[in-house]
Amino acid sequence: MGGMGKFIGHNPNGIGLANTAILGSLFDYLITKQILKPVEVVGILESAHHELSSDQNITSVSAAMEVVSNLTRPYRAIEP
Repeated sequence: MGGMGKFIGHNPNGIGLANTAILGSLFDYLITKQILKPVEVVGILESAHHELSSDQNITSVSAAMEVVSNLTRPYRAIEP
């Protein structure tokens, strides 16, 4: 796999966008395979949001919380 050095020279925004796309795709895959239910994905994302909340006054953390909230919305809308 390689170490953290593989990210040197990459834009942090690009890495963040890639991580968000991968996470969304992973959740979709796990739901499609019936490994996770949408409500479980919402729980995971709400937990992540909560973990970030202690540092919400930091601009980048606040932005990350918004990304997590936006990612949560479609899974919350799926009927159980």
